[in-house]
Amino acid sequence: MGPPNGGGSVCSGEVKLNEWQHVVAQVDNGTHRYWVNGEKAGEAGNKPNPPGLEDTSPVVIGTAGGGNIRWFLGMIDEVRIWNRALSEEEVKKQMNIGHFEIFDINPQQKLTTTWGNIKVQF
Repeated sequence: MGPPNGGGSVCSGEVKLNEWQHVVAQVDNGTHRYWVNGEKAGEAGNKPNPPGLEDTSPVVIGTAGGGNIRWFLGMIDEVRIWNRALSEEEVKKQMNIGHFEIFDINPQQKLTTTWGNIKVQF
């Protein structure tokens, strides 16, 4: 576990190289929780909650933000941001369903998808 107030949290899960992994990080009433491939991988309490509506900072993915210079080295796909903490059952359910099952929009035959497919070919 990280320091009681502030500082980082510790995730004991291993994110393997060259494999797609499902990773969840959440803050719930001062507790940070982590899952890797549906398995609990760490929990740290006594952490400050996000500032809520007063926060005007941009959301960042792949770094801690706030001037932090540590960057995630890899690919990130299918990011989902929730406005509440998920239960362990919900984490596992979300891991097992694809984005086509939760979103009403099918990207097939859309201009951006078609353009991306064309770019890949050339």
